[in-house]
Amino acid sequence: MNKSQQNMLLAFAFIITSIFVMQLSSAAVTWVQPLINANLSATQLVNCSYTNGTDTTSPIAANTSFAFNGTGTFIAVSGSSNFVCSANACWTTIDTRTLTDSAGGSLNCTIGNQTLQANTAIRVTVDNTAPVCTAAASLVSKRDVESMTNVIATCSCADALSTVTTTTRTLTKPSTSTLTIGSSPFTITRNITTALGTYSFNCLANDSSGNINSQTAKFTVNGEDLNVISTTSSTNTQRHSNSMILIIILVAAVIAIIVIVVILSASGSKKRR
Repeated sequence: MNKSQQNMLLAFAFIITSIFVMQLSSAAVTWVQPLINANLSATQLVNCSYTNGTDTTSPIAANTSFAFNGTGTFIAVSGSSNFVCSANACWTTIDTRTLTDSAGGSLNCTIGNQTLQANTAIRVTVDNTAPVCTAAASLVSKRDVESMTNVIATCSCADALSTVTTTTRTLTKPSTSTLTIGSSPFTITRNITTALGTYSFNCLANDSSGNINSQTAKFTVNGEDLNVISTTSSTNTQRHSNSMILIIILVAAVIAIIVIVVILSASGSKKRR
């Protein structure tokens, strides 16, 4: 091998070595779970790994950490010391309930081996607060009603940090059959409240972070239809009036008979004289 060839070989080796060193010194980290813009609540699996997957030394738990910045400062996440690491990744379960609820906070992952560390952050929302729904005391307009009486049911929900994904409104009748209500406010009409007994109205909401709010109110249908009561009352009054008229007629008849008897007696006395 001549000198020129030796120089070319050395140059090639230098280039290869430089690429390797650059790759080692610029090892990048990527998030596996959660994904960017995820909504987090309760306990959450977090997992990040080296992007290139070719680091010569596996990551170790001692050089790995997770931190969250929701208020301007990164703080260590509870549970982030119990790591499991593979050849190029580390993961653990964190408890987001130790964090302050925040929309658009940063979750940072740092993993490292014996020679270097690398980190990356993603935007996430931490939300451990249930949606706010109509209070139980205001769900129904009446608590004690007559049969075939309208009741207004109201159920609306909102969430400050996440999106309310579903709102379910359910009326359970005394027979335990259910009616799903699609809008709010909703008039529970008289043809629905025909049966006597207790009705239950439930307002249930889920948000995109997995939080749930459930409110329930009951009302009782505990009497006959007012129209029936009115008709019965009127019938009873009419019967009472008819009885009074009959009594008056009988009394008048008796008085008339007495008068006739008196007159006839008086006339017979005059004839005998």
